[in-house]
Amino acid sequence: MPSQKQLDHEEFCAKTLVSLCREHAKFERLGNDQTEPDIIFSGENGSLGIEVTSAFFRGDENDPNSHAGEAFEFAENPTFDAQGRHEIWEGTNPYLRLEQSVKIQLEKKSSKSYQSPARVWLCIYAEREALVDLSELDTITERLEVPKHSFDHIFILHQLYSGEGKGYGAIEVFPVFYKYRS
Repeated sequence: MPSQKQLDHEEFCAKTLVSLCREHAKFERLGNDQTEPDIIFSGENGSLGIEVTSAFFRGDENDPNSHAGEAFEFAENPTFDAQGRHEIWEGTNPYLRLEQSVKIQLEKKSSKSYQSPARVWLCIYAEREALVDLSELDTITERLEVPKHSFDHIFILHQLYSGEGKGYGAIEVFPVFYKYRS
């Protein structure tokens, strides 16, 4: 059973995505966590289910929580370079880590089948740090290979920073490539 924090995050992501896409749908309930997507909406175009997952800056596909381990290690033993900065991904490329995580989540969720709602969307929330440039996120999504799946739409939801404005954005990667901004 997911924690309340996870359920709140899934509901927030789904509602944010529906708002960004200007989809006329109203939150109905949480999915049953067995055969339904995470969040269920009702709307003019019938029911809509949104499956929500997150992609992180992790490097090892065999350790989905390595990002948490790195953060804990820093909390226990903080280290900084000569400029007073701490690079949690020392020697690695955080963009490649995020790309790998997006691919893993896309493959994992694409292998599932869902019952109920007339339409089902996939929302992958890209956990980003301020250092990540949105052009890199664009590059990741443009070269993303989408496996066989049952989703009507697939989106990468992300937070906007500084020059990109405030709020959230979404990049639709299936069936078309399109950007939404708040």
